Amino acid sequence: MFRNFWQLILVALPVSLSFAFFMTPDAEINFVRALIDGELNGGNLLTRYISAVTVLRYGKYWWTAIINVVLFALTVSVLVVKIDRHMRVGEISALPLKSAFKLFPVTLLLTLCCVATVEVLALLSVGVMMLLRFADNVTVVACVSLAVSVIVRLIETWMFMLLLPAFPLKYSEHCPLNVAFSYSARIMSKHKRITWGISFAFVFARMAIVLLGALLAPYRLDVPLYCLAYVFTIAYTPCLAYKLYYDEVGGERRDVREVIFR
Repeated sequence: MFRNFWQLILVALPVSLSFAFFMTPDAEINFVRALIDGELNGGNLLTRYISAVTVLRYGKYWWTAIINVVLFALTVSVLVVKIDRHMRVGEISALPLKSAFKLFPVTLLLTLCCVATVEVLALLSVGVMMLLRFADNVTVVACVSLAVSVIVRLIETWMFMLLLPAFPLKYSEHCPLNVAFSYSARIMSKHKRITWGISFAFVFARMAIVLLGALLAPYRLDVPLYCLAYVFTIAYTPCLAYKLYYDEVGGERRDVREVIFR
């Protein structure tokens, strides 16, 4: 798979660039920089935090979030179809748009559910800050709220990892969504090291990008770093899903044998 990984990178690159420029604006980075510079106070703490971690972070570019959700769902659909074809017949160069559009409604539904879950759970850290905002030490309140936000994101990523093989189960086995989710969770329960390892790696990589963006704000290193993180994650995740799926079902993989179509 990795000898052809660059083809998946090309598919994932447009949505990754769009994510880096529009889905992760610098509201969170500005909040961390304000925390480091001591600019936060009791009057602006809650307002700036809400603007950093909730849907308000999109600001005037809120419409790009809708476009990016649709683009992401389409990209994942194309990747799933390409990887499925590659593993079944050993060919990956085709662009199977017809099959991708058939999978697109399910992928869009799952994407919308994930986005809704992320935005609802983001309110937990806001609730923690509202409970603590009357404390005297603003720095402690901000740090505790950020820590809760990190824990919530870790739980979100872990939940997503549990459902990772649901994509090949839905597309390749034509399982109903509830069956695919249940079977996926059973598969990932056998791979706790992978599940937690990727969850921690993703969350801490994101934390590192935010921190670097705050410390080196004039250089805007967060944009290329976000782009690299997104393009690798979007391209690699379906590959991992199919590898775990084939390891579980024991099917023959033609991608590790002689390529049929060149």
